Amino acid sequence: MAWWFSSRFGRGPQSLGALFAMNYILIAVSSYVIARLSLLLGVVRAVLLTRGAGLVMLLILPFSPSFGVAFFIYVLRSIFNQGSVGSRQSLSLNLVGQKRHGLAGTVHIVSTQLPMAIGPYVTGALFHSGHTTWPFILAASLQGAYLFLYWTFFLRHDPNGRPAH
Repeated sequence: MAWWFSSRFGRGPQSLGALFAMNYILIAVSSYVIARLSLLLGVVRAVLLTRGAGLVMLLILPFSPSFGVAFFIYVLRSIFNQGSVGSRQSLSLNLVGQKRHGLAGTVHIVSTQLPMAIGPYVTGALFHSGHTTWPFILAASLQGAYLFLYWTFFLRHDPNGRPAH
């Protein structure tokens, strides 16, 4: 993302570094808000709501007219996507016995880290070939598939959620 902001809007490392740091602080704060939302709606519905909003932000991000608008959308997207990590991990841990918490936590981390490792490689190749919008569309498509699968597999296991009809 730093390369995209730099090449698209001509911003250097100093301004980007400060903004990315602020972004991570806001993600940390949003985790508490999304945890409260999970108590109201249930974990699965809160994750679907926030990650769905993040998906929309991801789709509109490459069409941002200015650096300020783009970074604002990026921060919102980050808050919506990453702010629910604690709630998602909590649900995963609740599905297994106490003795399996380590394994469940590891599976959760691996399942999020692998896409984060592969994404920059694919994105770099697409950016290099001049396709600066396709990585966003591809990522949004994968996130949409994730949301569908999350809904399908976890809704019935949500301890705070309303029963599905």
